[in-house]
Order: sequence, then C-alpha cells, then structure tokens
Amino acid sequence: MMKTPITIKADQSFFDELDRARTATPVHQTRSEFVRNAVTSYLVYFNKELLPLIKKQRREFEAVDEPLDFFAQTGAQDYDRWFR
Repeated sequence: MMKTPITIKADQSFFDELDRARTATPVHQTRSEFVRNAVTSYLVYFNKELLPLIKKQRREFEAVDEPLDFFAQTGAQDYDRWFR
C-alpha cells in the first residue's frame, strides 16, 4: 500500500504534547506512527460507536422534517388537538 505524506502545521506546544503522550507508553513509536495509530483508533471508534447514532438521528430528523407527512398521515384533527 502506498503511503501519502501529510503535513501538520501546529505550534510547538502541540508537538510537545504529542511527544509527551507518545513517550508515556513503553512502546517506542515515531511521531508519524503515533499519529497514524491515533487516527486509526478514532476512525474505528467513529465507525463503530458514533456513525450508527448519527444515522439514527438523521432518520429521526427526516421523519420530523416532513410536515406534509404529518398532515397526510395524522390529519388536521391531530394538529388541532395538539396545538390549539
């Protein structure tokens, strides 16, 4: 697999924190290995935990976001009962 280089532009305090976290574990990792592993871990978390919640919320919002469906399915009587 071909690796594409990237550049992270940040102030020195960012790299100091990165080095502090990177060297806190007994496993020696270069900066690039540490960043690559951190991003990979976050993407696994995002796909497993966050993405299903986002998709669920999107479906719920889409259902609420359709006022025509509200009136077509429940009728104007429910509107009067709920909001007047």
